[in-house]
Amino acid sequence: MTEPKPKEQYNVKESDVQAACVELLETIGFEVLATSQDRAMRRHVKGLTDLIAWRHNVTLFIECKRPGGKLRKSQKEFRDRMLPHIGLNLHWWLIDDVETLTHVLQLYNLL
Repeated sequence: MTEPKPKEQYNVKESDVQAACVELLETIGFEVLATSQDRAMRRHVKGLTDLIAWRHNVTLFIECKRPGGKLRKSQKEFRDRMLPHIGLNLHWWLIDDVETLTHVLQLYNLL
């Protein structure tokens, strides 16, 4: 179980979390597609994650939220469609700060 985040972190915007995640992923060699920038794509795939990142044989679907942010119904449905296919090379993660992303990347030996 994780410790509650300090209240000041709730002032962080989702776009700040996303930008920090993109910067980290690109720094360690991932190609990153920020789908939140493409409204047409998001209309065609309801609930699509904010980021899709890939490197070598690993693909990451990352939904970014501000600390305390919740998934929308369409995002939960997309996650539920993805989860049966998750494995060594395909991951779906909900990230609310770059420290969490760093920790998860370390756990999967991707950092």
